[in-house]
Amino acid sequence: MYKKIVQRGTKNEFPLRYTLEGNLDSKNLLVMIHSGGMDHHEQGYYQTFDQEGHVIKNDQMKAILTKQHIGNYDRIVGELEASGADTLIVRPDLRNHGESILSNGMMDTRDTSIIRYADDILDLIYQISKEHDIETIHLMGTCLGGLIAECIVTGTTTHPKATIVEKIRSIFLNCPFSFQNLISMDPTDTVNYQRNKTIFSGKQYTKIKGMFDGKKTFKEALQHLDMPERFASILNVEIFYLYAANDWILKESQSTEILNRMRRINSNIKYYKMTKELSHGYPDHCLWTPQCSDLFLRIAMNFYHNVLTKQDNYTQVRKK
Repeated sequence: MYKKIVQRGTKNEFPLRYTLEGNLDSKNLLVMIHSGGMDHHEQGYYQTFDQEGHVIKNDQMKAILTKQHIGNYDRIVGELEASGADTLIVRPDLRNHGESILSNGMMDTRDTSIIRYADDILDLIYQISKEHDIETIHLMGTCLGGLIAECIVTGTTTHPKATIVEKIRSIFLNCPFSFQNLISMDPTDTVNYQRNKTIFSGKQYTKIKGMFDGKKTFKEALQHLDMPERFASILNVEIFYLYAANDWILKESQSTEILNRMRRINSNIKYYKMTKELSHGYPDHCLWTPQCSDLFLRIAMNFYHNVLTKQDNYTQVRKK
């Protein structure tokens, strides 16, 4: 993997590792941002389900976590490369995830806020864009990665190079997380500020505990509850919103409510709801069953075929 120091010279300086794939000479940049607790391969610790889709729990009634390699991002990259898509693909490991750890092998134990994650990715995008003379940028974000992408595209960051967002042309949200969940008092919500310690344990919890325990993150959530409206107001970016009917982190009703808030402002937002009937699998959060992954791959490839084709035509017109 490659490594760049992001937020250099600040109190948030950190060594971020990433891969470069696809067409290395392309002027289009696709940035794929994984979810909390995962890495750029989408490998991490997840809840275990039985054949009926029920969470398997231990004697203390806590979800049993197993290490799994989901690989949705791996498959998308493989398909894009096989299709000859004109795009450079960057897949970073978020701070404290995968190989993005400190030089002594330890994690950053400071309060890891979502804005800090967004600043990390924004800085990485800026550095790579400068090195490769990138003209257009496309973002894909899963769960936490989706919320990070929303922060980037709306300029909800503290990074001085935020003007790079003017090059963003599309954003694909895969079961995006929301600030609303962080402050939820609803006891039926699986992941929120109040209940996080009962949900996560071991390595999964350790990696993302800063997001849920941190006062900075809690304050961020209170400040940015209007994120769906602000995000939907970015009219020059093509938006795709994909969510699952059986999402254990963000309930279908919550995803639908967020989507409706966005589409009242921007009716051009495209969306898709994964269900058992349509996917022939169990569409849990981030679409982890093989059948759901197959449908997700087709949806993502169709989206990028369209946006990259439009971008190719746009670039040709500019050159003329």
